[in-house]
This record gives sequence, C-alpha cells and structure tokens, in this order.
Amino acid sequence: MDSRFFHNDTRTVVETFKSGRDDCVIEHRYHAYHLSAEHWHVIEYEPGKRVDELYKREADKTFLKNYYKDRPDKNRFTGFTFGPKGNITEKLALPTSRPIEEILQEFDRNPEVPADDDIATVTFSTWSDEISLQYHTPENRFFGSTRDFIKPSNWWDETQVMQWSPELHSNFELDQFAKPKSELQLYQMLMSLMDTEVQLRNNCRLMEKDVGKFLQIRSKENSKDDQLVKSFLQADEDEVIRSARLKEKAQRRAAAILKKSDDLKDYLEPIICSLGLEKVSNKKQATRVKDDCLLALKERLITQAGYIKDHFEMERNILEKTQLWYRDNFPTMSTQDVQDFRDFMLKHMFTAHILEQRLANLKVYAVARYQELFDTLRQDPRLEPFLF
Repeated sequence: MDSRFFHNDTRTVVETFKSGRDDCVIEHRYHAYHLSAEHWHVIEYEPGKRVDELYKREADKTFLKNYYKDRPDKNRFTGFTFGPKGNITEKLALPTSRPIEEILQEFDRNPEVPADDDIATVTFSTWSDEISLQYHTPENRFFGSTRDFIKPSNWWDETQVMQWSPELHSNFELDQFAKPKSELQLYQMLMSLMDTEVQLRNNCRLMEKDVGKFLQIRSKENSKDDQLVKSFLQADEDEVIRSARLKEKAQRRAAAILKKSDDLKDYLEPIICSLGLEKVSNKKQATRVKDDCLLALKERLITQAGYIKDHFEMERNILEKTQLWYRDNFPTMSTQDVQDFRDFMLKHMFTAHILEQRLANLKVYAVARYQELFDTLRQDPRLEPFLF
C-alpha cells in the first residue's frame, strides 16, 4: 500500500497502491469498518493492465458495475442489479449472492457498422423475461432504432427446442425503408442474446468471487503494519476550529430553514389576504387557507398538464395529416421529396415522444409535489396550532 486516507465527514476510506500488484489494483474506496463484500466498494485498476480492459469496478449488495476502456467489442459498461435474497440459478454463485434482476450493457459507437445495426445498449430483464436493444443514433438524427424480444415460455428447459413466434419480437426502425430482418435472422439473434445472458450471469458470479478474493487479501494485508507507508487522518485537532465549523454549519442550516419559510410565506399571504384576514386565528380559517393553497397548486398542475397534452395532440394531428398527404402524393414525389418527408416525420415524432415523456413525468411529479406541500402546510407555524 502507498497511502490510506480517512474522510471523517463521509466515513470513507481511500487506499492507494503502488503500480505492480498482481491484481493490478491502484485504488480502493469503501466505508470505514465495512470491509465485507456485502457493503459498498470501488476498486480501480491500472489502465491497460487487465486482459478484459477493466479499469473500475463498483460493488454493493444491490448492484455490481464494471467500466471498460478500449475493448475490441466496444463494450464500455456492464452492470448487474440484484434483488432481495432468494433462489439462485447460477452454479457459480456464492452463499451471499443475490438473484440478478437486470443486466445492462453499453457499447461505444463502431464507425465500421451502420448506426441502425450498431447496438448502443442491451438490457436483460430477468423478472419479465425481456431483452431490449437500443441502437446508436445516426448523424443528424435525434434517436436510434429499438428492438425488443420476449423469451419463449420454455426458454429455461434445455431439453426443449425453442419455437419462434412473431409475438416474441417488436421493433422501431428509424429507416422506414430498411429491409426487415427475416424470422430466421430474428430467431438466431434471440438465441445469441439468450446465450449471452447466460454467459453474463456466470461472469457476474465470477466477478463477485474476484471482489471477495481481493477483500480477503486486503484483510490480511491490513494485519501487517509494514504494508502501510503513509496514513492520513482527516480530523480536527483543534477544538476551537471544530466548534467554529459546527457553528457555521448550524448557521447555514438555519438560513436554509428561514429561506424555506420565506418562500412559503410568499405563497400563503395571497391566500390569507384573499380571505380578508390579517392572520389565521381559528381552525376553520386554517383549514380554508390550507385547502385553498392545495387547490391553487392542483389547478396550476392541471393547467400545465393540459398545455403539454394540447401540444402532444397537435403533433399527433400533424403526423396523421402528413401521412395521409404522403399516401396520396407518393407516386409523384421525387427522391428529395421523400427524404424531406422522412426528416419532417422524424422531427415531429421526436417532439411527440418528448411531450409524451414530459406528461408522464409530470404525473409522477404532481403527486410528490402535492404531498410535499400538504406536509409543509401542516408544519407551518401559522397553521399548525389550529390544524391539530
């Protein structure tokens, strides 16, 4: 080991190592007093020293993330998400292993392959038996093609022959004139992806063993005092400095609370004034002020949602009318006209997609914002004495 740094605020230990270790590790981060594999660890490796081009690994009981650089297969990230402890199907699993719920792979752009055939991300969802592919975005485009597979119901039975069905596949082609893949090609692609998933599952368990082996070595090394060259402890030696820092932190916290109170005051006062009140003095008034505040927020959120929905409907109408126009005029259109039509459609499809996402996000945000305001009003010093 070259050095160990202990961050007192975050309780994080950062260990650095000299070049030349057998495991190629140059840095290790973890939470103090939690060196077991069940807890958070970040391990960094010497760039270009490992055969798999791994330069960083982050592990926790709920995930395992691997970062790569300059791999021939363009793979830059492979992540595993774990669920609660339960049945494990992989033979290489450890006693502490958890079921794999999702596997995500990300790939860099390969300029030798057309963007519509160059996979950007692959997601293996084990709980839904789905495999989703996102292709890279071509130049002068806003998004790329997508492809989704559903594994056959008997995919786990090695004695059975997998039967292909059109219901197992769906896709969105950015190039509407691209030649669709045959059922044989899709079947072979699905089989290849399923084999890849099995290999990734086994690799995940090997990675867990790799992390566990490294932590065992570190535990033994920590027992040897001569391994440590330097040790730094981030602590306050002067009690005066410590007190000053705590006082400053308390002042910042108080300022934040006052600011939040001022923001709420600006929001409450118009409601209170509209009722002809100087201040709230009974339960009936407090309830009326609270209800009016919540109603005002609800109306504002509904207005915002309506605005987004109107724009979405407008974009959808434009797409429908343009498609009808294209169907009627296609025989007389030039190549440039067709290209202009495709660009126009992609632009408005992207806009409609963004608006649809914004509307979905607003629905989630609205519930959280309403609950937040409800809780804040209940705790406001001007209303709290009368609401309970």
